[in-house]
Amino acid sequence: MEIVTCRLPIIPPANLNSEQKPLYDDMREGIAKNFQGFINVRDDGALLGPWNPWMHETGIWQTGLGADESNGVEAIATGGGNAKSRFW
Repeated sequence: MEIVTCRLPIIPPANLNSEQKPLYDDMREGIAKNFQGFINVRDDGALLGPWNPWMHETGIWQTGLGADESNGVEAIATGGGNAKSRFW
């Protein structure tokens, strides 16, 4: 039996492009203020958990979905739940 993983690859900060870097900085600031009880950042600074997928799809955040905290959390929770993510 083959084990298939659906996780997106983690992007180290050194590999972020010009669209990802401002989003990364914004998320790191928000994580530092609001999410100290979880392991959200890898030792090299890469974002983990529900933040990593945003790094792959920066356009969603830029449309304003991520700018409204309630919509962003709802979208992350819905996506994680639909994917039966162990994070949720």
